[in-house]
Amino acid sequence: MKILSFCRFSSILFLFLFILSACNSHEVKVPAKTQHVKNDPNEIFSYYSEPETKMIYSESVSDSFKIFTSLPSEYNSDTTSAYPLIMVLDANAYFESVVAELKLATLTQGQPKSIVVGIGYKNFWAMDSLRNRDYTFPTAPPEDEFAVSGGADKFKNFINNELLVKITKQYRVNKNQILLMGHSLGGYFVLYHMFNSLEKGEYSINKYISVSPSLSYANQYVLKEEKKLSVLKKPLPVKLYVITGSLEQSEKYENLLLKLKNQMETSRYDSARLKFVEFGNFEHMDSAMPGFMKGLVFVFEK
Repeated sequence: MKILSFCRFSSILFLFLFILSACNSHEVKVPAKTQHVKNDPNEIFSYYSEPETKMIYSESVSDSFKIFTSLPSEYNSDTTSAYPLIMVLDANAYFESVVAELKLATLTQGQPKSIVVGIGYKNFWAMDSLRNRDYTFPTAPPEDEFAVSGGADKFKNFINNELLVKITKQYRVNKNQILLMGHSLGGYFVLYHMFNSLEKGEYSINKYISVSPSLSYANQYVLKEEKKLSVLKKPLPVKLYVITGSLEQSEKYENLLLKLKNQMETSRYDSARLKFVEFGNFEHMDSAMPGFMKGLVFVFEK
């Protein structure tokens, strides 16, 4: 009987020790809270601040835009440095991806930390329709079937005379390093903005990235504008990067990227640095982010 009682006690004691050991083992396996090392060059997630958004009403367009902003992480502690300004069109779609890519590009490609501003709309669905209004000029011909179009002159005025004024007052912007980039109709607007600025002698923006621009819009309007402006022999003190995907081209249609390239290189604009690229095996939507990032490398090269 005593042996049986001792065995029972031993079993209970063993079970207790096993449970206690299991609990202690569990505690040991709980991972410690990750400590971010601020000066660790691999800690790229903290290179830029979390994006902030605010609505800005435009007198020029008679509508409001959602403005996205992300700053270099040291912006508030380093009160003397001025930073390049990168403005991104279609911000509802591309802003966060651009900032994420810039974090890696800062580490791996030496991209300068910049103030990043995205120009968007109240939501993605509004962007999908209103971009037609703001990124195009002149009004679309009937065959293009745009419900609204032709407002790029007003949108350009909003960027130059309203948004840039606010940004340069609020933030320390290097005014020699202001960039505008867009894709598709946004890429079209980038070229419209540049040629219209050339015509008017306005050079507040000196870097442009146009990705898969809709060059056929309005019977090749921007190509005709370039042809008209080239005879003026005005300087064009900008860097311009234009890319399309090879799969966007068709043997049935003229290669408009090549046409624009030939026109602009023949015009030999003083002070301009131009680069035209075709990405092999890329469709229209494939080109956006790679085009932005390759363009940033080019425009920030010394």
